[in-house]
Amino acid sequence: MPGFLPVRSKSSAESSSTAAKLLFAFAEATVPKITVITRKAYGGAYCVMSSKHIRTDANFAWPTAEIAVMGPEGAVNIVYKREIDRAPEADRERLRNEKIAEFRERFANPYVAAERGYMTRSSNRRRPAQS
Repeated sequence: MPGFLPVRSKSSAESSSTAAKLLFAFAEATVPKITVITRKAYGGAYCVMSSKHIRTDANFAWPTAEIAVMGPEGAVNIVYKREIDRAPEADRERLRNEKIAEFRERFANPYVAAERGYMTRSSNRRRPAQS
């Protein structure tokens, strides 16, 4: 099942109700639950889409999957805003892209989630060496 993107609109109450029903259904399901993250899993959507946090039986992720509180672009815009704003205008985009790549490498990958026990251990594979 693909994820969902919460949006603000006239029907935000309806969206919230639908999301709550989805969360309840995943959390209370009595059948075996397996999750495979192939692309991106961010924030609340990650949690409610049958993560280990709501008692999913097995969680797996592709090595290229991104799992984080929020997307790298948004996180960099918040965390490094002052640093980027202080940089010379000609260097801002380069600095922002460097910070995005750094965030992706350090936080938005399945290895961090696996190290914390949020992924099911499937083999003896180890995190690739950092270069």
